[in-house]
Amino acid sequence: INTYDCMLFFTRLLFPTFYFDIYEDIINNGEDEKELLRIINRVNDYEEFLRKIYTYLKTITTIPDIEWLKKT
Repeated sequence: INTYDCMLFFTRLLFPTFYFDIYEDIINNGEDEKELLRIINRVNDYEEFLRKIYTYLKTITTIPDIEWLKKT
């Protein structure tokens, strides 16, 4: 896997479309907000997941520093 592929992969994780898709359904289609709240309530778990992926990618390729993921 090359650096470009790593960056694409990680960018997709940083900006998850599922969150924005659910948000759009709530705003445009009147969907229940409970689904979005379920995601928001797990934000700490997702951040830890991102931190692990980020740490691993830093060992195999050069990617920019992301300060909020470097903090423990």
